[in-house]
Amino acid sequence: MDSIENYRNALEEEVLAVFYEKYDEEIHCLDDVIKKYPNIIHSIFLATLDDIGNAINHDFGNGNSFPWDKVLVSGQFFKIHDVYMEILQLADNRNNQRAYQRSGRSHWQGGGFGIKGAIKGAAMAGMMNVGTNLVRGIGDSVVNSNDKNWIEAKKREVYNSVDMCEFLGYDVLASFSNIFDYIFYK
Repeated sequence: MDSIENYRNALEEEVLAVFYEKYDEEIHCLDDVIKKYPNIIHSIFLATLDDIGNAINHDFGNGNSFPWDKVLVSGQFFKIHDVYMEILQLADNRNNQRAYQRSGRSHWQGGGFGIKGAIKGAAMAGMMNVGTNLVRGIGDSVVNSNDKNWIEAKKREVYNSVDMCEFLGYDVLASFSNIFDYIFYK
């Protein structure tokens, strides 16, 4: 029994070391956590299955028949994912609010007395609208840039609020423990 526990401890250290290495190489922001963490975990645990399979002379194949749904722990990742989705919802709400504000903008309308006056008034209004839209376009660009910066700042705030690698490491350790227990003690 001690040899199994010694093997478990050694393999656990290796799994964590590989996770920390891959995390440092591939994850640099909250978007990376959401996009890359699941693939990192998948590759680590497939390699772990191979290692265990080699140690006990068992072929787990490509891992498709392994009961991943029973052993993988994703509680910390899902917490992060939920916050990430809230940030994206805030961004969507801001975009919708800006679109609504911009849809109700006024425009210059021309007019005048007689045909010549109406044509002159319409031409003047057209030039005024071009000028107004140019100024609004610059203002919209500044607002859009500020909104994007605000969203990115929110993501950075979440990413930097905890040691994300250690936080996700809890899921890695719990998943490893479940995989090992499933294979050796089921």
